[in-house]
Formats: sequence, structure tokens, C-alpha cells
Amino acid sequence: MLKKCFPNCSVTDVSSGKAALEALDNQIFDMVLMDVVMPDMDGPTATQAIRKNLAASACHVPVMAITANTHPLDRERYLAAGMNDVIHKPLDISDMASRISAALSQREREVG
Repeated sequence: MLKKCFPNCSVTDVSSGKAALEALDNQIFDMVLMDVVMPDMDGPTATQAIRKNLAASACHVPVMAITANTHPLDRERYLAAGMNDVIHKPLDISDMASRISAALSQREREVG
């Protein structure tokens, strides 16, 4: 899906929250699409660790929650954990592309 929307993107896939933290500690990424439910560490906990424990190059990366949880209180919890936005499952490709583009544009303005 990402390659369809962003043909020049490079995608790194990891299977857990801990693996995401390790990847972010070793490589620079433009964006993190974080599943909320994962083995060993959920998405909000992993995002809090990104924001608090990683170097400056990683701790400010945009993090988008990917979840089937649509309750407004869930959204508030994800944003409070440091996620920038929430993309709901089932994924709508145009909505996903729009939210990712907006987050990347915002990040560019902040860094730029």
C-alpha cells in the first residue's frame, strides 16, 4: 500500500515494539507507522519510549497509530502517548496517504 502511494519510499518492517525501538536507534526514519497491538510492547508504550529514550534524531520522528480501535478515548490515549495521529483499520488508502503526507509536511516545517 505504501509503495503504491509513495513509489520512492523505503519500507522497514519489524515485528514488535522492542524491534521498532532497536531499528530507530540504529537508523534514521522519516515516519513510523505503529500498530497499537504488538507482542512484547504495545504501540503507545513503544511511542513513549521513542519520545523519552532515543536520541534527538529519532525522538521527534512522526509516529502514526494504526489501529482498529475507533473509540474517541482510545485516540486520546494514543495522542497522549506521543503519537501524532491515528489511522484506523480497515485502512483507507487515500486517507492513509493524506495523513502521512500531512505529518511529513508538518515535520518538514518544524525541521526546515
